[in-house]
Amino acid sequence: MTPRTLSTVLLAVVALTGCGADGQSSALPPGFVDEKVARVEQPTAIALLPDGGMLVTTQQGVVRIVDRRGRLVRRPALDLRKRICTERERGMTGVAVDPEFAANRRIYLYYTYKKFGGCPTVSAATPVNRLARFVLARDGTIDPASESVLVDNVPSYGATHNGGDVKFGKDGYLYVAIGDGGRDYARRSSRAETNQASRDRNVLLGKVLRLTSNGQPAPGNPC
Repeated sequence: MTPRTLSTVLLAVVALTGCGADGQSSALPPGFVDEKVARVEQPTAIALLPDGGMLVTTQQGVVRIVDRRGRLVRRPALDLRKRICTERERGMTGVAVDPEFAANRRIYLYYTYKKFGGCPTVSAATPVNRLARFVLARDGTIDPASESVLVDNVPSYGATHNGGDVKFGKDGYLYVAIGDGGRDYARRSSRAETNQASRDRNVLLGKVLRLTSNGQPAPGNPC
């Protein structure tokens, strides 16, 4: 990884976390330089590309590319705003790049899908969170038709605690962190602090998934 890439990654993390009172990092490690390279509205996650650039997702459902020179590509790579719910903590919250990206151009996104055409909370018709795989073309665009849904129908009942961090481990498997949904999907409680969803084995809420790149359970997963 080049110093420029390291600097770009740090800048993205600063943008995501809001480090420092003025949005700047208060204590940089030796060898790092803090300089603004791009402005992205409501960033939620980043993933490095093999060429030194990176993908940046936004809560609203847009995927942007920052190239290896640290410049934001003007044209969005993907815009899913019409199919995504963004109330409270909903939205596009995770992105990962396939370890074999150079050969297959695959990326993975986690987002809140407007399954029933609306975005209500505390309703039987709430949207759902899903993990989907897409193909990033060499021209820097992602065709929505390239989508393959790998995990679907994760309830977003309370519009909070959606989770959605997506990463490949050193074992080559895909790890997905899913929140408990904020409010109990089964309506056993009306308070977030007494939500029991994480204990239910019949739903994916409050779990960490370990998957193959095709969305299948990885060998050795607990039952």
